[in-house]
Amino acid sequence: MKFKLSQNIYFDNERDCIIINGKTYAIEKKQSDLLVFFINNENIVLSKEYILNSVWGSVVSIQVVTQAIFKLRRLFKEQDLECPIITVQQKGYIYDPSILESTSDARRKFILNKINFVIVIIIFVFIGVMIKKIIDNYEINKMCSVINCRNLVYLNVSDMNSSEEGFLRLIKIHLKINHNINLSSTELAYKLSSRHLNFNFNDKYIEYIDNELKSDSFKFTYFDSIDKEDYWNLMVKLDESVLIKNKHKDLKSLYNELPSNKEAFNLLLSSLDGSSHIFSKENIKKLELAGDIEPDNQYIISLKYMMSIFYIYDNFHDIKKRNKLIAKLNEKFFYDVSRLDGDNISPKMNEAYAAYYLTKNQPYKSLEFILKTKSNEKTIIGMLLNAKINEALNNKSYSDSIYKFLSVNVNERVFSTMMNSFN
Repeated sequence: MKFKLSQNIYFDNERDCIIINGKTYAIEKKQSDLLVFFINNENIVLSKEYILNSVWGSVVSIQVVTQAIFKLRRLFKEQDLECPIITVQQKGYIYDPSILESTSDARRKFILNKINFVIVIIIFVFIGVMIKKIIDNYEINKMCSVINCRNLVYLNVSDMNSSEEGFLRLIKIHLKINHNINLSSTELAYKLSSRHLNFNFNDKYIEYIDNELKSDSFKFTYFDSIDKEDYWNLMVKLDESVLIKNKHKDLKSLYNELPSNKEAFNLLLSSLDGSSHIFSKENIKKLELAGDIEPDNQYIISLKYMMSIFYIYDNFHDIKKRNKLIAKLNEKFFYDVSRLDGDNISPKMNEAYAAYYLTKNQPYKSLEFILKTKSNEKTIIGMLLNAKINEALNNKSYSDSIYKFLSVNVNERVFSTMMNSFN
């Protein structure tokens, strides 16, 4: 026969088991008989002797009653339930079925209270998160009213070698000067910008993530090290994603003159790294090595010449000595240029010619060459030459505006060297 002891608790005396919340617990035959006897005599105080004679009916120790009740109580206790068999001092035991009902109700209330508590905590956490998000958005909007956040991209970079640092410098210059896009690795940039640019040089990939315009995100992979073709393809993708479908013709004309040979390209990039002063003998030597590999490359010739000019102005303050070194440098520059095709002058070479005529104090001639190049406002050196020419031609307000821009976007040491040049 099956007895319902309470909600979710059943007793099957034929199978000698108690079922609690669908799980079956076996009990001994005499425990089963004892429980039937109690159920049939509920709410009646029964002495140990009466229980012994009614259930066991044989000459055994009265201790078997105590042991059987102990085992039943232990079963209920292990399931976090109070046993309905209650001890009545000096009299025996009583079976109270309401104990199980109240225990089940208390358990249900405990579980419900726990669920309600968890729900309340979740609601408070959700409200807290939403309030924080509102505050953060308010702070971001407030800061973005001062900083143009659409022109800010968070930059995350892994460890770099010298050529990779030079590669990153070229990208920064291009995005800043051509499009006024700032790449920054500060916590503020991370907080303000929805756009992230990740350079993982260890795993050979570059990833652009736009959390607002998901379709603009991309991942660019390359093999071994970045070559000229990789650089061009990446710049096109950056222009298309970071900007709004920019034209690439000017970009291609500006960077197509970079060295095609991979070793020469890496040497040129490594001359642009920021680990030492950029206008150093070491960097000029790298450009000389790159020139030995691609002797007709105008970009290498031009950059080597201009870096040498800045090096001389930075290290030699005696005017006679300095002028002598610049004159010697100019002879070498013209020798290198004489071997080139004179009908195909690159933008970078026009910058070099503009620098050459500035060393000779011929600003009008210098202006002629700086106007020929489309890069006069698209490279740091091009901007400086433009400012120096305008300063020499007494257009000081225009030159001062360029100097102000450069002072913010070039490190202090490089800016100081540039400002002291061509004087």
